[in-house]
Amino acid sequence: MLEEIVESIKAIILLVKIFIFGKTILLTPFPINITENFYILLDKPISSITESGRISISSKEAYQAWLDGSNKIEKKFPKGSVIVKLYDDEGKAFILDEIGYWQDGVILFSQKPIEKKFYSIEVITSVSMTEAKIEWTNYWM
Repeated sequence: MLEEIVESIKAIILLVKIFIFGKTILLTPFPINITENFYILLDKPISSITESGRISISSKEAYQAWLDGSNKIEKKFPKGSVIVKLYDDEGKAFILDEIGYWQDGVILFSQKPIEKKFYSIEVITSVSMTEAKIEWTNYWM
């Protein structure tokens, strides 16, 4: 019973933290075409307020695949077709290789905790994306 109360309190604190400090940052100031690996040097470092964060990449191809049916987006962007590396101030990479799908893009995240600040991002892709936007969300549940 006490453990359940403690877990409930932790969940409430996490939700309040996300509500107050959670945000999504557009990392590409305008839509871009991604035809090969792509590197972004960030003006300000990014970090997570929870154990993990996520990168969202929306594109024309993902949106069209979604419109064609949710299984089409999974075929267009299979696991491993898009990977994101976040680099810390020492140049060490943290890999986001878990993939999820939403109406106009892919979401990349990790099951491992992210507890650093990151100064650059590399998008590794085998799928071309046009009019792509890349966003960082500083939480993931």
